[in-house]
Amino acid sequence: MVDFEVETNGVSTKMGGTLRAAPGAVLVVRIRTIAAKGSTVHLFMDGEESSSHPPLNVKDDTATTNLTADAGRHSFRLEVRDPNGVNELISSPLYINFPEE
Repeated sequence: MVDFEVETNGVSTKMGGTLRAAPGAVLVVRIRTIAAKGSTVHLFMDGEESSSHPPLNVKDDTATTNLTADAGRHSFRLEVRDPNGVNELISSPLYINFPEE
């Protein structure tokens, strides 16, 4: 299982939700996994793997990383891969600065 949330300025949303973030705001990404020890979590922004954030090793059930918001709309999602690089889990996206429906 993989789940994640993003928080900025005391406001957070979970996977599937939308969050407003001002340019330059720190986005705290909290990741939770179950039964993924020894795997790596890969962060994708707008459909591309993030080159500025290397994969996170899953040592226990949680991991945290920080991003800096820029202007515009973005989507984030995660992939959890086993030690051989095979996808185990793929999250739903989380949206930044998209209009809420």
